[in-house]
Amino acid sequence: MNQAIVGPTLSSWFTSEYKKSGKKLDIGKGCVRFKKLEDLALDVVGRTVARVSAEEHMANYQAARALLGSAKKVVKKSAVKKAKPKK
Repeated sequence: MNQAIVGPTLSSWFTSEYKKSGKKLDIGKGCVRFKKLEDLALDVVGRTVARVSAEEHMANYQAARALLGSAKKVVKKSAVKKAKPKK
């Protein structure tokens, strides 16, 4: 569940609903961690997926990738500037 892809509103909703389920929430920037399937609140995950249309998900995903792509270009350019010429 990447907040950059789903947005802060859905992320907050997910966190709130997950806690209501009584299951332990162990969440990172882009994932929900669990050891056994029984540890996962599948009903909350299912309702979260259902709240976002395929079109909306793709638009959010592409926007996040575009941001990532422009960040990679900045990093590559700065790496080239720092590189010392070979003798």
